[in-house]
Amino acid sequence: MKLTTMALMITVALALTSQAKRVNADSYPITVVPPCTAAAWTGPDHTPIVMVEIGVSPPEALTAIWKFDGVSGEWLGFSPKVPPGLNTLTSVNYLDVVFICVNQAASWNRPIRDPSYPKQDSS
Repeated sequence: MKLTTMALMITVALALTSQAKRVNADSYPITVVPPCTAAAWTGPDHTPIVMVEIGVSPPEALTAIWKFDGVSGEWLGFSPKVPPGLNTLTSVNYLDVVFICVNQAASWNRPIRDPSYPKQDSS
């Protein structure tokens, strides 16, 4: 992946994060729009993709979730509309950039941060 593409993906994810509205102490929604919105996963490593999927509301809006694997140079994908054996994206890690693809404007609720990440001292 070219460095400029990665920088663009990170810039988009940070812009979306800065516009997020906090719902509670553990999670917040971001708006996702067709065809796809890029954002960083803020939950723990090895999170099953179905945990990312259930954060989309309304659920029928979700068409796919994509992630680029920089090691293999391939796109990994998940869609609730295809048989599970055809999905190549099975889990995500903290700060992985994912593309949430929808057929209408929707909300994606995600954790504020990985709960295993050490809390910062507020003093």
